[in-house]
Amino acid sequence: MSELTGDVLVIGAGPAGIASAYYLEKAGIPYTIVDRAHVIGSTWENLYPSLRLNTASYVSHLPGERFPLRYGIYATGRQFYEYLCRYVNKRKFRILLGVEVRRVSPQDGGWCVETSIGSAWFPAVIVASGRFSNPYIPDIPGIDQTACEVLHAHDFNHAAPFAGKRVLVVGNGPSGVDIALEFLPVAQLPVYLSIRSDIVVARRYPYGLPDSTWNLLARAFVPKRWRKKVLDKIVYQGYRDAADLEPVMNFG
Repeated sequence: MSELTGDVLVIGAGPAGIASAYYLEKAGIPYTIVDRAHVIGSTWENLYPSLRLNTASYVSHLPGERFPLRYGIYATGRQFYEYLCRYVNKRKFRILLGVEVRRVSPQDGGWCVETSIGSAWFPAVIVASGRFSNPYIPDIPGIDQTACEVLHAHDFNHAAPFAGKRVLVVGNGPSGVDIALEFLPVAQLPVYLSIRSDIVVARRYPYGLPDSTWNLLARAFVPKRWRKKVLDKIVYQGYRDAADLEPVMNFG
């Protein structure tokens, strides 16, 4: 008998897939979760040490169980992964690990799913595989001819292997800035941060409140057509000396 049973197949055993399982069980709908990794939440299992969520704990938890108060306003990546494991261990979700989905195709009003352990038909499929497992490196002229090591943020776990090396981090999103700071104690200084556009800094506590709180307040009290403009004004306040900083390199 196939292990792939139920009315719904959930692809991915990360936070989205697990939250889907929570609501499917609550609704009494039989399902199976599959993930090609051999652990749940594989994206979160081995990320760089300084990672923190950029959304507040009170809006980042899974359904039915809040984060422990000791996590503070912004949980670390490690804390989130520990929370995820505890969450799953408390519940009897139907999860099959080490199962790769190879093809999903429409059939008879549902979906024929081909996996590494066989094929099955499901009335519904939830794709919760995320995008972090498919890293994108832009086609920069000469990048395939350079003698230096080119590493995507997806594959960065710790700065120690780069001790004494010159480092350029491309991109000033949350991961890029976090990783640049990870290099400071070990890499050859200065550590370069390449920014394609102007320097944009979002404050974690604009006017003393977490930005997640401002989002909740805006959703409750600000008309939708004005919401983004108001939030941008609050969160992206800038700093007086930011104009003195120049981007190192422009890939635009």
